[in-house]
Amino acid sequence: MEAAIDFSIWALFSRATLPVQAVIVLLIGLSIWSWTIAINKRIALNLARRRSAKFDKAFWSGEPLDGLFDKIGAAPKGGSELIFTAGMTEWRRSHRSDGVLIAGAQSRIERSMDVALAKQSNDLQSGLAILASIGSVAPFIGLFGTVWGIMNAFIEIAAQQNTNLAVVAPGIAEALLATGLGLLAAIPAVVFYNHLSVGCDRVIAGYEAFADEFSTILSRQLGGWGLAMKLDMAEERSGGRRRRRRSRPVAEINVTPFVDVMLVLLIVFMVAAPLLTVGVDVDLPKTAAGALPSETEEPLTVTLTAEGAIVIQTTETPETEFLTRLRGIAQERADDKVFLRADGAIPYARVMQVMGAMNAAGFGNIGLVTDLGGPTFDGSGG
Repeated sequence: MEAAIDFSIWALFSRATLPVQAVIVLLIGLSIWSWTIAINKRIALNLARRRSAKFDKAFWSGEPLDGLFDKIGAAPKGGSELIFTAGMTEWRRSHRSDGVLIAGAQSRIERSMDVALAKQSNDLQSGLAILASIGSVAPFIGLFGTVWGIMNAFIEIAAQQNTNLAVVAPGIAEALLATGLGLLAAIPAVVFYNHLSVGCDRVIAGYEAFADEFSTILSRQLGGWGLAMKLDMAEERSGGRRRRRRSRPVAEINVTPFVDVMLVLLIVFMVAAPLLTVGVDVDLPKTAAGALPSETEEPLTVTLTAEGAIVIQTTETPETEFLTRLRGIAQERADDKVFLRADGAIPYARVMQVMGAMNAAGFGNIGLVTDLGGPTFDGSGG
């Protein structure tokens, strides 16, 4: 009896060809990479929210802005503090030694806060493009491994000239492993990207709101409502530019690779299904006789295994129930031809006993099944 085929993940990987193994390793690496980015980004977003909330509380506490700026010093923490520090630094640099404001202070303060805001946005959104790429590319990488594995499975069938399920199944299983790993890498990456991009947009929107509010406060210090109105218009234009930078979540998953996989599997099963035979494994004796003409209706078959068990079609039947079941079948198929398959190790008397029972049940057309290639009376092979 042949040993059972090992279909564990490691066994499938070890039996796969080198290109399929490379695809599997690559997909596992991409999956680990996406999880690492997602975890780090989740931690960074939570930290950014806590720091922004802490700074907003201090900013709106009524403490003078100069005192708050001196308290923060040269080591600001969090996006809001960096934007505030950039604006206050440029504000102080825009005054001459005699206290007079240097011309163009308004645009310089705006640009300083824009640069700080852009840096924070880039830091928060770093890695999201990688998640989007993994979500889009991983199914295609898995599909490549699947197609390559199925191609090698058919090459193995042709080389062995055997369509047994034991030959077809391992190659197809190894190929489908690549598809499964591709989906395992792509689906979490798409979910992470959608979730984290929304979180980043919310944090960046908070930074933009703070920058607008801080610009309004500084505009009052520049003197004159006319100048303040000009600053507010500049803030609105600048704020519009900021808000157009926000990323959009990937709301749709690319279904092209999934359709390709389904078509490949359909082709595989269309080709392989007619080639697979299911039955009881017996070692038939060989004769030089030719095969009987095929029939459209599935014939009734009785099998005697090497262990002496009696099998009707594919169902093992106790000897005490054998005759009863045959009589029940004979009521509908008494005129059909019945084939008796017996292992070569079964004694002739046992074969005749079973054939007599089949005749007693009502079947008069009984044939014996053998394999081709046995010797003839003149000693030559079939």
